[in-house]
Amino acid sequence: MNCDFSAIRINGGSRCTIADNTCWNIREGCLYYEAPAAGQNGTGVTIVNNKVDTAGDGIYVTNSGYFGDGTARRAIIQGNQISNLSSNAIPGSGGIGPYSTMAIGVTVEQDCIVTGNIVESALGGIKLGVAQGARDLVCEGNLLRQCGVGIAFSANSSAGKMVISGNVITGAGSNAIVSAPTIGLAPPLVSYNANTLSQTVGSASQILIAHNRAS
Repeated sequence: MNCDFSAIRINGGSRCTIADNTCWNIREGCLYYEAPAAGQNGTGVTIVNNKVDTAGDGIYVTNSGYFGDGTARRAIIQGNQISNLSSNAIPGSGGIGPYSTMAIGVTVEQDCIVTGNIVESALGGIKLGVAQGARDLVCEGNLLRQCGVGIAFSANSSAGKMVISGNVITGAGSNAIVSAPTIGLAPPLVSYNANTLSQTVGSASQILIAHNRAS
């Protein structure tokens, strides 16, 4: 607790498990699995049953090799409780910063399953994909409460397959399910009716939105 940056951060590790941690008052991304440089790749992380309360961001599985970084892929993010996220200014230190956190519960990019998580009181609940770094993502059975945006998916024309189904979203209004063009949640956001039984979107109808409930 009381960390200036992350509670747990894995750079380029494979076959890792982050489980059963209780984290409080973490200024940056709390649980961070990344591939920060070319050749520092990570494959196969399981992030389960953690509790994050009061942080800049919740869980990251990030880097897709498009910006001089490595690739972090194939993750299961399940059964985590994340609450009370805020945008924090992160000063420059050791190659990190300066920038501000985005107050998003879960951010993933490639080959990930996000299921059975609760995110409450955040600017964004779940972010699926960053620009063209969006491929083979499943977001199912999550509960998102009092988030400015419930679920956001990449609006990039190169974004890959995604399924967004069976989620319950409360308190996000018309931003329950949106597409977003950037790494964060900066406009323009395009809203979709989260209560439509089933719809496909994307340049090749590769994104399925089905059986969600929002209010």
